[in-house]
Amino acid sequence: MSEPIHSTPRQPVRMCATCEVITDQPVLIRSIEQGSGPGWSLYACADCAPTYLTTAEAFQLLMDHVGVCRICMETDQPTEACTTARTLIRVHRSCYRNDAQGPVSPKA
Repeated sequence: MSEPIHSTPRQPVRMCATCEVITDQPVLIRSIEQGSGPGWSLYACADCAPTYLTTAEAFQLLMDHVGVCRICMETDQPTEACTTARTLIRVHRSCYRNDAQGPVSPKA
């Protein structure tokens, strides 16, 4: 028997490490390495990811994605066609705004 061919790939679904909400647009925030055995990846939703990432890290995630994504490479406006690129741009902008606001002093 032949298996059905899917025209669009399945979107990854992960749980956010902070708010524990299941998201279909996870953002990789850390890769955890182990001395022996396989490591694992830690994900966050687009709203929580800026608390873990610097602006440079968010930009690097976006560039890594655009460099390998078929949809992003085939269009002049990847944010209109690719939901992952749209999410990563949103995260990058949030990180940039957080950096512009400067450090938040703890409440007394």
